[in-house]
Amino acid sequence: MVQGDTNVVWSEPEFQQVFSQVVSFGNTFRVGLENKGNTYGVPSGTIEIASLFGTSKKISLNPQQVRVLPGSKRSYVVGFGDTRAPKTFVERIKQEWTHFAIGSYTAKMQLDGYPEVLETSFIVLPTALISIFVAILLLLLVVIAWAKYVRRTV
Repeated sequence: MVQGDTNVVWSEPEFQQVFSQVVSFGNTFRVGLENKGNTYGVPSGTIEIASLFGTSKKISLNPQQVRVLPGSKRSYVVGFGDTRAPKTFVERIKQEWTHFAIGSYTAKMQLDGYPEVLETSFIVLPTALISIFVAILLLLLVVIAWAKYVRRTV
């Protein structure tokens, strides 16, 4: 039993994305915390993910209710969206279409009891959908060029 006041003091939290580039709207973040208090702490707060286009999503900082013992450091991961790796190209297209997003995203972590907001960023680039779009565009250009060639010869 601890005599006197009990406190949890978060010191130098770490926050970073696991993947700097993803193909659909989903990612995993690594959170590292040090508790310099005299009792265990259960970190709480939010992570807000926002795009340049105004899309925003909030998730819990600690959905697993991870505890950090006094005088120790602890790291854990928090994920959102579909972060599984598709096995086939068709599955990848379905995943990118279902969770479609594109561009740069910023994630801000607000840890309750810690004055600073920590920030990281990642890019969503649906490469399978982009490759299909480019292939269709090239096919259209070839068809148009062939149609012009056929008109000239007739």
